[in-house]
Amino acid sequence: MSPGTHRARPRGARSVARAVVLLARDRRVVGSVLVAWVGGGALWCVAAVMDSAGAARACGQLVVALAVAAAGHGLAGSDLDLDRAGALPWRSVRALHAASIVALAFCLVLASHVGGQGLGPLAEAGRNAVGSGGVLTIGAVTLGANRAWIGPVVWLGSAPRIAYELFPVSPPWWGQALTWSAQPGGSTAALLTAVALGVTGVVAYTVRGPRQ
Repeated sequence: MSPGTHRARPRGARSVARAVVLLARDRRVVGSVLVAWVGGGALWCVAAVMDSAGAARACGQLVVALAVAAAGHGLAGSDLDLDRAGALPWRSVRALHAASIVALAFCLVLASHVGGQGLGPLAEAGRNAVGSGGVLTIGAVTLGANRAWIGPVVWLGSAPRIAYELFPVSPPWWGQALTWSAQPGGSTAALLTAVALGVTGVVAYTVRGPRQ
C-alpha cells in the first residue's frame, strides 16, 4: 500500500466531519435540539406539579409537537439549489434528517420516564412522533420549511378538542383515524394513520426535498 493511501484516509475523514458540521450548522440543528429539550424540560416540570395522568399525557403530546415543530425550519438549508446539487447524497441526508427528528421527539418522552415522571404512554409518544414527523415533512414539501411547523402544532393542539367534541364516548374507526394523535396507544386505526402519514411525508421529502 502506498504512503499516499495512508495520508488520504485522514483527509477523507476530516472532510466528512467538516461536511457534517457545516450541514448541521446550516440546518440549525443545535438550536432546534436546545429548544426541544428546554421546552420538554419545562413541560415535564408542569406535569410534575400538576401530578395527574391526564396532565402528563397532555404534556407528552405537547412535547412531541414542540420537538417536531422546532426542527421544521431546518428541513431546508440556506441555499435550496445546493440541496438539489449532487455534491452530497441529498436523498439519504434528507431521509436521515427526518428520521432523527422523529427519534428526538420520542426520546424526549422516553427521558421523562427515566426521570420518574412519565409524560404519557410510550406507545402514544412513538405513534405521535411518527405521525407528526410525517405531517411536518409533508408541510415542508408543500408549504416550505419555514411553514412546516404549522401542521404539527395546529393538529396536535386541536385534535384532543376535536375528539372530545365529535366523539364524547367512543369514536368509530374513522373517528380514531381522524383524531389519531389524541387516541390511546391501543388504537389500531390511529396507529395505521400515523404510520401512513409518516411514510408518505418522509418519502415525499426524501424524493422531492423542501419547497422553494
